[in-house]
Amino acid sequence: MTSNPYHRSRRRLLGLGLACGLIGAGRETRARSEPDSSYGQRPEVQEFGAELARRNNLDPAWVRTCLRAGRRCRQAERWMSAGKSAPRDWHRFRVSQIDPRKLDHGHAFWHEYPEALKQAQANFGIAPEFVVAILGIESAYGRVTGRYRTLDVLLTLAFDCPRRAAEYREELAQFLLLCHEQGRDPTGYLGSIAGAIGLPQFLPSSIRRYALDFDHDGRIDIVHSAADAVGSVAHFLYQHGWRADIPVFIEVEVPAAAAKAASDAPDAPWRWSQLQDLGATSKPDLAPDQSVQLIVLPYLDAQGQPMQEFRLGTENLGALLGYNRSYFYAASVADLALELRNRFDAEPVNDHSASG
Repeated sequence: MTSNPYHRSRRRLLGLGLACGLIGAGRETRARSEPDSSYGQRPEVQEFGAELARRNNLDPAWVRTCLRAGRRCRQAERWMSAGKSAPRDWHRFRVSQIDPRKLDHGHAFWHEYPEALKQAQANFGIAPEFVVAILGIESAYGRVTGRYRTLDVLLTLAFDCPRRAAEYREELAQFLLLCHEQGRDPTGYLGSIAGAIGLPQFLPSSIRRYALDFDHDGRIDIVHSAADAVGSVAHFLYQHGWRADIPVFIEVEVPAAAAKAASDAPDAPWRWSQLQDLGATSKPDLAPDQSVQLIVLPYLDAQGQPMQEFRLGTENLGALLGYNRSYFYAASVADLALELRNRFDAEPVNDHSASG
């Protein structure tokens, strides 16, 4: 497990992004006018690197060499600056995430790695269908892990995209610490336009905190090892409060008064008794103090009119939102998992002998 070095360094890193954000704020305009310059030549990047080295006992020359190797990633800039161009449509999003091909690939993955999935369930209480669903939605089971240099993406998002600069400066710091721990060249990592890596599309901070050597080969590799990816996803959900004894969603009837309590973006949970007081009912009934989230998934009907689908989420919804803070994402994972489980259970019993 990689949690120990993460915890040792995280306290030293907490102030790093904000401190370097203040240092670099006044130089933003000049940096933007020099798009082809090396990041290693920019004063705010140099200050970031020096502080990272000091706080984590790294060789300053090594940090400077790493930062000099980075280049601006225009695609990452465009991704960060892109606005929402169309109404949010849950039905359309679901179709984009769950299709027969993904089900076929997920079914094949389940049968190819049954032992890793069974061990993940034994260790962390995560049913196989949820791990398989996440890997399918995140990277199509390793088919789409990203083609951008992670170093370039993180540098660009940290120093040329103010909206989430502090967050990405911490991710850049975590990435360089990860490279140092693994003895790898930072330019050798490829990932998504958002800086996520491997089959589970973990950001560097999540790799250092949750990724596991689940195939016991002596190294953590969520890019090439499906077993490491399986164990790491299960470990992530477990650490975010997953409970094996409850579903993600519970059937709910929502009258108009309770509908006003629904949220279309991640929000603080309610006690079930509070929603009952507004007239909501569930099947099965829940304990009054059960923590729940009443969510709304907006969509357009056949005539293009706005409609709403309500769902009642449990603590397991909260665990999925820890992975990606989107109700559309969490609902897609839950629905894909259900379809994968239904397909698995519909197979002849003999087909399960290797897949558990």
